Amino acid sequence: MAWLRLYLPSFVFFWLSACLGLYITDAVFEGVWLDGWVSLLVSGFILAFVNMFLKPILMVLTLPLMVFTLGLALPLLNGLLLMIVDELVLGFHLAGYGVAVVAALLISLISFLINITIGRIQMQGRLGRGGGRARPDRGDRNDRTARPGYSSPPRSDDVIDVEVHERKDP
Repeated sequence: MAWLRLYLPSFVFFWLSACLGLYITDAVFEGVWLDGWVSLLVSGFILAFVNMFLKPILMVLTLPLMVFTLGLALPLLNGLLLMIVDELVLGFHLAGYGVAVVAALLISLISFLINITIGRIQMQGRLGRGGGRARPDRGDRNDRTARPGYSSPPRSDDVIDVEVHERKDP
């Protein structure tokens, strides 16, 4: 039963996230439609189950294709998973595979934004120079360790680096 406590919160989050993504996708695209709330909840449940348990297996099986296409085959796999949900749920309809790929991209974007909003993914930014060279008129800007919390005003040659970390649920 320990696995249930470990995976249940993540699964419920995936389910609600998938339901919201499907609801917005249904409102945006004419090629995606749901027959009602029951269809939405069942489709979200099946999509969350497929994404949580079947997708990792399929990603391992298609790993050479993912590496060869530099990850560009992932939206195609997501569209395939959405087509599986279309076949399993009677009240969920897709106009075709192309619509499924675009809808899967939108659902992924919505899920990503939800993850950022509730803090499951944390984004950290850092402002720094690209080359690491010192400017003669302003001194060495890499000397920030001597004064914690100091940051100079941004310049036109500054680069913004962003790191994304996923928070692990207890």
